[in-house]
Amino acid sequence: MRHLLTHHAGLPGSRLKGMWNWRPEPASAVLATLREEASVYPPDLIFHYSNLGFALAGLIVERLSGKPFADSMERASAITGSSIGARTRRS
Repeated sequence: MRHLLTHHAGLPGSRLKGMWNWRPEPASAVLATLREEASVYPPDLIFHYSNLGFALAGLIVERLSGKPFADSMERASAITGSSIGARTRRS
């Protein structure tokens, strides 16, 4: 998780296909196709900004908590008293 959040995981910077449209692919679909991607660098070698790292961190939170990521962020902001705002989920 540390490598993902500090941009040291060796992941590509972003995955554009299906990400920037009005109906983006679910994160689980991104995960499935990411298995086919090559690493840019070995983990922990170099800083390389990657939006994918944060997307994967969100998936980890979902799997461990059994809840949607937005729900976990709402709970975290309530506990810490922060003003983090979660996006409303679209159906």
